[in-house]
Amino acid sequence: MQLIYYGGTLYHHGIKGQHWGTRRYQNSDGSLTPAGRERYGYDSNTKQYIKKSKTTRAFEKLANNANRKAEIQTEKYKKTKNEYNLRSSNEWKKEAKNYLKNASMSFKKDKFKATATKEEKRLQKTITKDQKKWDENYNTNWYKAYNKAAEYVNNRMSDFNKKWEKEFSGYKNWSESPKYQKYLDTYNNWFNSALKQTTNEMFGKRPKNLWEK
Repeated sequence: MQLIYYGGTLYHHGIKGQHWGTRRYQNSDGSLTPAGRERYGYDSNTKQYIKKSKTTRAFEKLANNANRKAEIQTEKYKKTKNEYNLRSSNEWKKEAKNYLKNASMSFKKDKFKATATKEEKRLQKTITKDQKKWDENYNTNWYKAYNKAAEYVNNRMSDFNKKWEKEFSGYKNWSESPKYQKYLDTYNNWFNSALKQTTNEMFGKRPKNLWEK
């Protein structure tokens, strides 16, 4: 509870959901509630209370937050998965897969923060520094990898188009064919694959966080 005075007026700030005469960790007779026993480290075997350090309480709070986030992500996962099964469009499937992947990675990150050892935290700091260096190098020179991939694809474009000539026979304008979208998708996948290869050759793979391994 906090009391603050503004211009002779008294303002009272309590805890959200708190009721007068009701305590979170104590009953009216002074005994501890189940939440109080958990907070103060009650051991049901020895029937004694083990005082927890601030570090232990902070760790448990972080772990509980991670568990709550995991429950929320699980519910979102189930909802998204149901929508994924109901719809058949490729665009929605891709969106659903990306969401599920991000939700899973978010949970792994929270779990790592709650359970990581000091050595793992030190190692993660080193990885974060290496990631920053990688990002700076990539943001400065990304166009070189792009141009190299474009050159690779352009030199083989005539052979690529020859393979599709039969598919577009009878069409003066290929874009009028119902298979034109498939042609574009195949080209984009080909180019992206070439770009990924040239990027790895020039920059190497971006360092992964410990929770991604």
